[in-house]
Amino acid sequence: MSNPIRIAGLTLRYLAPLLLIVFGVVAARALAAQRTAPPKVEAPPSTTPVETVTAALEDHTWTLPTYGTVRALREVTLRPTVTGPVTGIHPNLIAGGRVAAGDVLVRIDPRDYELGVASARANLATAEADLEVERGNQAVARRELELLAGEIELDADERRLALREPIVAQREAAVETARTQLSQAELDLERCNIVAPFDAVVTSETVETGAFLGAGNDVCTLVATETFVVEVSVPRDQLAGLAPVGAAASVWPTDAASAPRAGRLARLLPEVDGEGRTARIQVEVDAPLAPGAGGDASPLLLSSFARVELPLQPVTAAIALPRAALREGPRVWLVDDEGRLEFRDVTVHLRGAERFLVTEGLVGGERVITSTIGAPVPSMRVAPIDPNTGAPDAGTPERAPWAAPAAAPLDADGTGEADDEEDGR
Repeated sequence: MSNPIRIAGLTLRYLAPLLLIVFGVVAARALAAQRTAPPKVEAPPSTTPVETVTAALEDHTWTLPTYGTVRALREVTLRPTVTGPVTGIHPNLIAGGRVAAGDVLVRIDPRDYELGVASARANLATAEADLEVERGNQAVARRELELLAGEIELDADERRLALREPIVAQREAAVETARTQLSQAELDLERCNIVAPFDAVVTSETVETGAFLGAGNDVCTLVATETFVVEVSVPRDQLAGLAPVGAAASVWPTDAASAPRAGRLARLLPEVDGEGRTARIQVEVDAPLAPGAGGDASPLLLSSFARVELPLQPVTAAIALPRAALREGPRVWLVDDEGRLEFRDVTVHLRGAERFLVTEGLVGGERVITSTIGAPVPSMRVAPIDPNTGAPDAGTPERAPWAAPAAAPLDADGTGEADDEEDGR
């Protein structure tokens, strides 16, 4: 027979843990039923700080920066048309020497040609004397015909021969030939002096005193110093935006610290560049080797590179913005009236190294974002800040009315696209 005490011990041994678990569950439910939920608080919306500029509608005058090569506007290689030994040369007839228009650069021994002039003058005097004698003979023949007028009859040809008209014509032709020969001899004598056709600098010379010059031998090469040209290349789609011929341009030598020299837009060359297929334009610079105004402008040397700012047609009613505000598209980011991000496609008229001009898509007074946003999403909250202090920038001027667009778009830096680093992409 089982012991009651043992049975009670075994029962407590197995039932006590179960009772403890049930008691704990009941107590936990009771405590949970008495708990009060904490008040629900919504997190504030996330706002991204951005730097902005205010769009302003204004008139603008821009230039197109480009580079080119300095070339001669007028260049000539002098060659003699007479032959003979050289008896004298100009002291500045050396490379780099400066000569003035009319200066005698090379003198060829003139003695042979002086003799030729004397001989031609003698021939002319002889021919004129022969003509005078023959005209006297003609006068005698005419008098004789008058005396025989009633005794003989002559036709027209016979009368011409009787009056010695063919012989007179021959003598007159001989006089004209003698005069022509004299003019040629005098011209040859004049050509013994090879003169400078304009104010010039000597770029090369190949003659010395005592040398014998033949007709057609090179003597020297001259470049006119009155005007040089800078030949620059411009994309063909930008030609429509250039100012008219004669407009002022600025030119800087690239190999020296210098003030700009005054130039002018001269001409469009009739063929494109062989490599880049770009249009070629010449800018004229007067007195390129002389010191500039105030003496602070370096000379323009032939074949050197120069920086040129070509004048563009004025743009009216456009908005200038920093290049950092231009996004791919072309597009800009705006802060709307509710402080949210807005994407806006725009029409870019000109693009420079630091700014670009917008002619459509914006109105004056709108806030354009210039800083970058890591993951831009339309309508996300943004907060304009002062780029210098980082403090909130709340003021937004009233928007100005829009105006009609200006000329066809050009790219003032010649690239046609905005820089990736500045696009905020």
